[in-house]
Parts: sequence; C-alpha cells; structure tokens
Amino acid sequence: MILSYFRTLFLYLVLIFAVRLMGKRQIG
Repeated sequence: MILSYFRTLFLYLVLIFAVRLMGKRQIG
C-alpha cells in the first residue's frame, strides 16, 4: 500500500512538472 502511494505521488509530481514545462513553453 505504501509503494502504491509513493508511486501515485511520483506520477502526480511528474504530471505537474510536465504541465508547468508546457505552460512556460507556450508563454515563451
């Protein structure tokens, strides 16, 4: 259960990072 929690958190952080990167690319 702990592993699944960390995996979900990791995927969530990666998703946020990707969205921010795309947003910066659009603004730039």
